[in-house]
Amino acid sequence: SNGSFTFSTSLDDGAAYSVTVSTNPSAPTQTCSVTSGSGNLSGANITAVSVTCTTGNKIIWLTNKKTDGSIGTGGIAGADAMCADTTDVNHPNNGSSYKALIVDGTNRIACTTANCGGGATEHTDWVLYTSTPYVRQFESFPIGTTNSAGIFTFNLTNGVSTSTNNSWTGLEADWTSGSDCVNWTSAAFEQGGNMGSQNAINADAINIADSQNCRDNVTPLYCVEQ
Repeated sequence: SNGSFTFSTSLDDGAAYSVTVSTNPSAPTQTCSVTSGSGNLSGANITAVSVTCTTGNKIIWLTNKKTDGSIGTGGIAGADAMCADTTDVNHPNNGSSYKALIVDGTNRIACTTANCGGGATEHTDWVLYTSTPYVRQFESFPIGTTNSAGIFTFNLTNGVSTSTNNSWTGLEADWTSGSDCVNWTSAAFEQGGNMGSQNAINADAINIADSQNCRDNVTPLYCVEQ
């Protein structure tokens, strides 16, 4: 974690020391480097060693395949399966795993209070990492950087796409869970689901004004690199 640190095993005066990174953090994925990490003890504790970690860009992309409100094989798992499908022509195929930016209020939750007032502890199987920059797949244009609660604060730098179409999200404008086509299992006209506008930089990116019927709207999904 950030701040000072002390190793549990002491070294004798005059002994050589070398501090290295054993395993880089994976949530979010970071690359860490050590400054002043080696030398010899000389009559005092070593206090000059510092570790700096940087977070790399992660990709958000849109599936080429589209779905109505009964997503794929159904539910969050069906949405994630669409994002994991390497036969989709839009899939980055860069060795990373991907999940759908979509919620159902039970199996996947972004926030239980408006804009995650309680912080990242409100997440359930959430797909965005905290304090992480996200980019578009092909142009690598920046979309935005998440905050310490693992959500975007609007406005974004760029939309997820230049397309004016929409995608299922199940999100309200404040990142709480909304309408979701019966947990993404129904393509009935009378059921509704929340959508986001693919090119929006404001909260429309996750929630356009009204819930849309689950039968007639067939859309791609937002997919997020894990």
